[in-house]
Amino acid sequence: MALVLNDKDSGSNVIVPNNPTAKLMYYLNCMCKVLNLYQTEYDITRLTDFRRYVCISDEDLASMIILCSYLDPGTLTDVCIFQDEVACGNKVNKFCDVNTLPKNMATAKSVTVGNVKVKVLKIMFYKMAFIETYYVEPLAYFIALYDTPSSRRQQPQQTFHQTDNVQKPQSPCKTVRMTNNSKNNDNRSCCCIL
Repeated sequence: MALVLNDKDSGSNVIVPNNPTAKLMYYLNCMCKVLNLYQTEYDITRLTDFRRYVCISDEDLASMIILCSYLDPGTLTDVCIFQDEVACGNKVNKFCDVNTLPKNMATAKSVTVGNVKVKVLKIMFYKMAFIETYYVEPLAYFIALYDTPSSRRQQPQQTFHQTDNVQKPQSPCKTVRMTNNSKNNDNRSCCCIL
């Protein structure tokens, strides 16, 4: 079914750096446009500034990955985001105000993220390429990174600053590293948000 939308769509063209961290931050940024995530008790703006991805701390990176896992497109599709190649036109995603939708299209007024209920502000149409590029591939990268014992966050800045085998300049941002204070030499870390 092709949708007829008003020309009052919202959004702009952006350039996302070719980096798994930046791409996942962009996905989260998009979900923050769809959902009222900025109006929660947590300040997540530092997790969505994909242009400054080199400044994200290890702790914030872990929080962003967990938050993105809560915002799984499989759960949000047909609730507040919709796969529709035609509605996107020549873009991989497109935002629309909820009040510009046809009357026969139902969307949720709110969704639960973790244990927080948030309001749906906009809806997003996407092409599958959007989900692959900005969600599936970056998460697969981080899963592989954390799943390999020898590469568990030992040199995080070198790993995240390389794009197409070109070394990025060191970031002027302060970096916070997670440390393991346990008596054994196990470098694995675990976090849980309830």
